[in-house]
Amino acid sequence: IIKPDRSSGSKGIYIIDSVTQLHDRYQDSKSYSLNGVVSIEKCIHGHHGTAEGVVKDGFITDIFCLDRQTAKPPYVCTTGHLTPSKLTAQIQKKIRSSIEQLWLSLDIDNTVFDVDFIWDGEQVYILEASPRLGGNSITQLVSLAYGVNFLDLAICSVLGVQSSQNFRAQHEEVPTAVVLIGVEVAGSLDINFELVAKLSEHDWVDSIDLHAAAGDQVEAFINGRHCLATLFINAGSYDQLTSRVAYIRDAAILKSV
Repeated sequence: IIKPDRSSGSKGIYIIDSVTQLHDRYQDSKSYSLNGVVSIEKCIHGHHGTAEGVVKDGFITDIFCLDRQTAKPPYVCTTGHLTPSKLTAQIQKKIRSSIEQLWLSLDIDNTVFDVDFIWDGEQVYILEASPRLGGNSITQLVSLAYGVNFLDLAICSVLGVQSSQNFRAQHEEVPTAVVLIGVEVAGSLDINFELVAKLSEHDWVDSIDLHAAAGDQVEAFINGRHCLATLFINAGSYDQLTSRVAYIRDAAILKSV
């Protein structure tokens, strides 16, 4: 995998499998690097996930594991998250321990965090870790899934004051997903407003937010800048949630012409 040393939103990151592809992608990847450095790393395959939470006095007090969906290779940008994760409690315990060890080694404490990881079936690989809230509408996703205000919890944690929010004690997990949608090729944006209205009528669709107007010139959804719509949906089970995510994607409410 080739990636800029300093970037965000999966900009300039590509999965490659030949020297030719390396040369083809190098200049593009470098153009997104804030320091002009490009990294070439072994591509790790497995279960993509994101962990959002709070660390206080050296221990994680709250953690929410999300199953992360990504674009088709060679792209890797985030296209959605589902929660609660389908990873077992034992695996999630290992993820929690790995993140705690990371923050301890970096002497980072009393903060919220956002961590992208891969579980390859045997161990946890931390791809990215930030002492901040995550992007891709994760804060809203966690709040919807657990019925409380995650932003309030985050602010109180950073300020060192007690929050009234208590996820584990007061609320049950509701299978919830954020679905990020774009177009496959650049062009003029065409929005199927009739279909958008039809989807909005479902009681399992919490919201649909369009980020561009019909007729706008848009780029292919290969990094975080090019997300054109955000949908929040819920379900009665994880399997039902994945089916509804697939239904949303197959509906093709956006296309470029």
